[in-house]
Amino acid sequence: MDDRISRYIIDRKQDIKFVEVEERLVKLKPTKDFILTILGPRRAGKTYLLYHFIKKNELKDEDYLFVNFEEIEENLDKLMERHQEIYGRYPLYLFLDEIQNLPEWEKALYRMYEKKRFFIFVTGSSSKLLSREIATQLRGRSLKVNLWPFSFTEILHVHRLKKKFYSSEETGKIKRILKFSKKRVFPEHSSQKDRTFEICYRAHRPCYLQGYN
Repeated sequence: MDDRISRYIIDRKQDIKFVEVEERLVKLKPTKDFILTILGPRRAGKTYLLYHFIKKNELKDEDYLFVNFEEIEENLDKLMERHQEIYGRYPLYLFLDEIQNLPEWEKALYRMYEKKRFFIFVTGSSSKLLSREIATQLRGRSLKVNLWPFSFTEILHVHRLKKKFYSSEETGKIKRILKFSKKRVFPEHSSQKDRTFEICYRAHRPCYLQGYN
């Protein structure tokens, strides 16, 4: 048995248990009939969207396989076999992060999809996994979800400011947030406060304002 693969599978799930995630407005509705493909720029929160789904649905370790292909170079079949050896059965949910780094990812996904046994989620950075590539390679098999950096509404939710009435202090806070988040903000900066938030926003402003095709 390759202990490296086993350790990765187990450690990744252990890490997810201790990660704090914020709920996004985007909702994931899995189906075995389609591959759920999450696209967006780097640091938009694609990985954390998967974490949130796992935690919200209280998936057990044996229920899912989570792989970030930027972290491990291994084919999907071997990862599935190792999961079966560890937990005694194949996972029901497959979370395949940064799938563009897996050689011949289209063939690997197609094999899993054709079994109709799994709920399959994949993410890809727009620079390498473009919308048109998904449309071509997974035609008729994929549902696309576009994930952008945090919207203003989501930032208010993170700061626990989503309510009908506000105090003077809360109103001032909202004005400061609005000043520096006219478009969208990356998740790691959405909870920053005051001056720190301003510095983070200004440093990454070109990234905040760019979209993807």
